Amino acid sequence: GGVDHALELFERVAKMDTPLKGYARLQQALAQTRLGKQREALLIYDAVLSGEPAPEVRLAALAGKAENLLELGAKGPDEALIQQAQALYETLAADEAVTPAWRGQALAGKGRCLELLQRPEEALAAYYDVLQDGVTQPEEYFWFYKAGFDAGRLCEKRAEWKSAIGIYQKIAAQSGPRSEEARARAEQLRLEHFIWE
Repeated sequence: GGVDHALELFERVAKMDTPLKGYARLQQALAQTRLGKQREALLIYDAVLSGEPAPEVRLAALAGKAENLLELGAKGPDEALIQQAQALYETLAADEAVTPAWRGQALAGKGRCLELLQRPEEALAAYYDVLQDGVTQPEEYFWFYKAGFDAGRLCEKRAEWKSAIGIYQKIAAQSGPRSEEARARAEQLRLEHFIWE
């Protein structure tokens, strides 16, 4: 009953004409997503985006809607839903209010969409864009590592060992919480495939 009660409280806040309205709707959508009700969450995100939300609410709604579309599309699989998610990620990445963390999330999501659409070259390009941006704030690490390890995995899947090693080295050079993991993976690939350059 806790989730239902929380949804009721968010609904009360959302019905008030306050700056918290958009945030309450976002929390409702997140709760629906966690309950596995992606279609209900999509309706809430659409309602948020149909108004004039604050920039940070708009970015969160775009990202949330894209994630739900991607999840539904991957289950199907439904190519049309995945393409819709990709388009939203591209919109998010190009938004004038986008921060580096939101951009990283958008490009990593776009890469995932492109992988599911069997377009590995374009997926790698999206992941590389995140790596090129680098990390300037702690909140950017998650998407930097997500894109980096996904790019490395994709290169390994294609037996592109030197490219995978290069990606892991780039991740390791950005001293952060997973840099040692990336360094170890690069070393393991060198040993397994006799690459010493």
